[in-house]
Order: sequence, then C-alpha cells, then structure tokens
Amino acid sequence: MAKFNPSRLKLARIRRGLTMTALASKAGLSLRMVVDYDKDYCLYEPSEQTIAAFVDVLKYPAEFFFGDDIETIDPSTVSFRSLKKMTSAQEGAAIGAGQLGLIVSNYFENSFKLPELNLIDLRGETSESAARALRDHWRLGSKSISNMVHLLEMNGIKVFSLSENAAEVDAYSFWKAGKAYVFLNNQKTAERSRFDAAHELGHLVLHKHGTPQGKDIEVEANEFASAFLMPKENVLAARMRNPSVDEVLQLRQNWKVSTFALIYRMRQVRALTTWQYNNLVKEASMRGFRVSEDQIMERERSMIIDSLLEALAADGITLPVIARQLNVPIGELSNLLFRFGLIQRI
Repeated sequence: MAKFNPSRLKLARIRRGLTMTALASKAGLSLRMVVDYDKDYCLYEPSEQTIAAFVDVLKYPAEFFFGDDIETIDPSTVSFRSLKKMTSAQEGAAIGAGQLGLIVSNYFENSFKLPELNLIDLRGETSESAARALRDHWRLGSKSISNMVHLLEMNGIKVFSLSENAAEVDAYSFWKAGKAYVFLNNQKTAERSRFDAAHELGHLVLHKHGTPQGKDIEVEANEFASAFLMPKENVLAARMRNPSVDEVLQLRQNWKVSTFALIYRMRQVRALTTWQYNNLVKEASMRGFRVSEDQIMERERSMIIDSLLEALAADGITLPVIARQLNVPIGELSNLLFRFGLIQRI
C-alpha cells in the first residue's frame, strides 16, 4: 500500500497559494500537525479524517497524496521575469505548475515518441547573433514565423500553458534533466504570449548553465526575442520614409507582434530616426496600443498536445480519465494543456 508523501501535500498546498498556517486554519488542524505532515520526511501516517480535511481545502483527490516523490525544480534555474515583484506564494504556485507539468510530460513520454530536443548552446553570443545563429540552425532563413509554440515543439521543447491570474507571473522556462520546458501565461494577449515564447527561447539558448534572472539577463532575452521574431534585414527592407502608426499596424501583421514591439525594433535597427520614433510612440500611446491592439490575433496553442489527446481519446482515454490516472484535479490538467478551465464530461 502506498504511503503518504509529504512532497505531494506541499505541492498541493503551494498550488493553492497557502502557507502551512493558512492550511491548518482552513483544515481545522493544529499548525504542529500540518508542519509535521509537510516535512520532507513524515514520521507517521495522517488519519483518514486528516486526509479528508486536506482534500476539502486543497481540492486534490485523496489518492494524490499517496505516491512517488514529486520532482523538484530549483527556483534559481527558473527564468522569472519580475521576481522582485512576485510574492513568495506566487513564485511557489508558479513553480508548482512546473512540477505538475513534469508529471504530465512524463506521462506523455511513456506513451509516445516525441520530437527530440534540437537546441544549441549560444552562451557568450550577443542577442542579435544568437537569434541569427538559431534561425540558421533551424533553417528558417529570415521568413516570418507562423506559430512560435509549434516551432518550439517541433524542436523538442516542452510547452505548457499557465493560468496564473497575476500580472507578476509571466511566462517562464527552465532546464531539467537535459530537457527544456516553457510555460506561457494565458492571461496575456496573443501577441505578448508569442513574444514571451521567443523571450523564453532566448533564456534557454543564452543562459543554459547560469541563473536566468536579473535585469541584464532579461534585457538579453528581450533583445533575442525581438531579433528572432523580426530579423534585421526584413525590418530594414520595410523602412518607411514618413512612417505613421497606421502603416506600423499594417506592417506588424507580417511578424505577428505588438505595435510597440515593432516600433522598438524599428528604432533598434535604425529604421527610424529619434524624431520619428518619439512621434510614433506618442501617437501609439494616445491611441491605446500599450494596452490593446487594433485587431485580435488568434492565440497560439500546442499542436502536439492536441495530437496526443486526440490519439488517447481514440482509445477511450479522455481528459478526465488522464486526471484520474494521474490523481490530479482536472482543472489543473486542463490549464496546463491549453484548455483553459475546460471541464469535459464522460
């Protein structure tokens, strides 16, 4: 019979953003009991009533708390963009989503042969040269990238979605056991999420063996994303004599980026004078393009996950079945698999 596993209680607790004190209060247990059960090594098994209290508060099935250890993720290896703005609860919950992602990734890998990782280590390169080198390695030339999520997946990067309802929690990425993972927050606009995917790709190739956190590191990843999505030669070729925001709006469709991302890139490659840049920024701000775009772009989602779930469903293994097999809440599973809040019935 499987034994109670404290690492599983801790994961469920941090996913719900609860401290041990808060969990004890909500579950009607003493803090000492919760601390004992939350330790790396639990000396005694909780009673059925205690497990029932955990289930009631955390909304995880009782079976989840019994099983193998949960793989850990070192926070120093995770590319959180706004670490100073994040609370410890937000950081813990986001990393917890990553731990659940590892469980789901292992589940898929046990049943399917997935694309092998095809990344190169570009540490020490400038962001611009790294973007060009990776485009060359993937034989993209300078063409526009139709779908960033598909591109990452085709090259063996594991991509999952996040449902963290906090502006401080952007996308993030990390390396684990030689595999690369990217998590994209579905609360962002489609253009922002696409840029985030390129930003995290920058972290993976530029900062593999370092700590992907800090202002300079974030600037490098942003510059990589900009150069990767909007190759310099293409932006220069589209240079306008008297650029207007309306022309930028038309042009941004070529690279599926936000209005401001393109304006910044045009300035970076010297396709704009300082005067032109300032005028465009002023007008774009007045027209509200810092908040939203003129047209709604379709959000990118995983092609591989869709294919895997279709194949499993053909064998009668639907999303609720997978949730039961993994003993995780279906809401957690659907939010990881680009099915934001979707609850399916069988």
